[in-house]
Amino acid sequence: VISMEAPENIDIFRWGLIPLWVKSHDEAMKMRSLTLNAQGETIFEKPSFKYSIRQKRCLVLSSGFFEWQHQGGRKTPFFISRRDGDMMAMGGLYSSWTDKQSREIMETFSIITTPANSLMAIIHNSKKRMPLIFEKETEKLWLSPGLNDTDIKTLIKPLRNDVLTAHPISPLISTMGANSNVPEVQQP
Repeated sequence: VISMEAPENIDIFRWGLIPLWVKSHDEAMKMRSLTLNAQGETIFEKPSFKYSIRQKRCLVLSSGFFEWQHQGGRKTPFFISRRDGDMMAMGGLYSSWTDKQSREIMETFSIITTPANSLMAIIHNSKKRMPLIFEKETEKLWLSPGLNDTDIKTLIKPLRNDVLTAHPISPLISTMGANSNVPEVQQP
């Protein structure tokens, strides 16, 4: 991720935000599984996200992401990426949480989601959501510390259809016990 605090650096954070107010390690691990994504429409209201949206925004860098299309009883995995082949910058939130017992500091993040654009509504046809992905011109704006709530809300919107491309991929990504962390998993 690229954080507001260090916009010149790319850092490694753990996916699944742990808010500052979480007390125990067990509670933190449970919380991470519930905060992989943050819905843009309710982000200012949810206790887990309302501090970070104002003070701790980040860009989550990715070559693409996976989503599943539901057709009857079947789920078909897709790989979605930028049409130009560049990295995408997804809108995120982060938090630095300290484990009170071990004193370990965990840097964690959530990816913000928006309603799906028309391309993603066809693919993610069950929930019709997509990650907040920025146009290149607005990436740095997301990290600006001077944004007010209205400015932030204006940036939380679906990306234009023509920026993304998608193709079905091998079911290997969903195969239990298989090593899906291989380049072939992104191939059509």
